[in-house]
Amino acid sequence: MKKAVLFAVPGTTTPGADAAYRNIERCAAARFPGVGVRWVFTSSVVRRKRAAAGRAALSPAQTLAAMRAEGFTHVVVQPLQFVAGAEFGEVAEGTRRFRSGVDAFERLLLGRPLLETAGQFARAAAVLLEDTPAADVGIDALVLAAHGSRQPAAADAFERAGAECTRLDKPVFVATLTSAPGIDDVAARCREAGVRKVCLVPFMVVGGRSARNEIGGPGPGSFRTRLERQGIACEPVLAGLGEYDRIADIWLDQVESLLRTVSEDET
Repeated sequence: MKKAVLFAVPGTTTPGADAAYRNIERCAAARFPGVGVRWVFTSSVVRRKRAAAGRAALSPAQTLAAMRAEGFTHVVVQPLQFVAGAEFGEVAEGTRRFRSGVDAFERLLLGRPLLETAGQFARAAAVLLEDTPAADVGIDALVLAAHGSRQPAAADAFERAGAECTRLDKPVFVATLTSAPGIDDVAARCREAGVRKVCLVPFMVVGGRSARNEIGGPGPGSFRTRLERQGIACEPVLAGLGEYDRIADIWLDQVESLLRTVSEDET
C-alpha cells in the first residue's frame, strides 16, 4: 500500500502567498509520516499562467494520472475549496476514471468542501477570533471575506455558515466578493449591531491578490474602504487561512478520517 493525499486548491500567482500551501504541507508531513503529499491547482487561470511561465500546470485528472504512474495505490483527494462550486466539480469529475477500470487506484476517496460539514465554519471562526487582532480590546466584530460563488446552493452555504457563529464571543459576519451577502449588507448589519471597529480577515486559503487588493487594500472599491466610508473602522489581516496551524488542522482532521477508512479497507 502506497498512500498519498492530493490537496486541490485554487492556486495563486501572487509572490509569497504560497506560504499558506507550504504551511499546510508542513503540518500534513508531520501528522502523516510516510504519506505522500501532492498538489493540484483548480483555477484554469492559474494553470494557464503557470504554463506560460514554464511551470507545472496539470489538471486534476492529469495529476492523478501522474500519481498513478508514481505507484501510489491509495489516495485521498482533499479539496481546500469552501463550497461545492465549479472548481470542486472539476475535481470530482477528474476522479471518475480513477475509481474503476484499468486506470483505477486500489482506493480513491474524495473529501468535501469546508462548509459542507456542520460546525467546521464555527470552528474556523473561533480560531480566527483568537489568533488575529479580532481578540483585541476595541475590536467589536470579525468580518470574514470570501470569494463566494454565483451558484445558488453555494451562496446559501455562506448564509448558513454565518448563522453558525451566534454563540461565539464576538459577532462574526461573512461577506463575499461575487455573491450575497455583499460587503454593503455586512456594513448595514454592523451598524444595526452597534459595531464601530472590525477585524477584516480573508476567508481564503491564501492571502493573494484578492486579499491584498479587493479586501484589505486601500483602493476605492476594497472592502476596507467601503466599510470605512460607512463609519466602520477596520483592522485588515492579509494572511490566508492556510497560514494558521489550527485552521490547517480542520482540513487535516478530514484527511485523517479518510486515511483511516483507506487503511481499514485493507484489514
